Amino acid sequence: MSYVRWSTKSDLYIYQSGEGETDETEHTCWSAQNVLLDGPHPEPFVCDGTEAMIEHVRAHIAQGDAVPKFVIPRLEAGQGFN
Repeated sequence: MSYVRWSTKSDLYIYQSGEGETDETEHTCWSAQNVLLDGPHPEPFVCDGTEAMIEHVRAHIAQGDAVPKFVIPRLEAGQGFN
């Protein structure tokens, strides 16, 4: 399940990537500015738990990345795209 995709004019692609090391759900975030089409692909940000991902998203917003307003509410509600 994804919470935001490139097609929503977002600089982030965030999805639920499985069960984390704790009982929390694991989330993964790829940032558009770090993904180069003609170069190496860096590792994405991966964390356990919704709160950690929300904190990560807020950091992206603070640095001026394009993040649609629906991302944090969807993460909080556990409602993504299938």
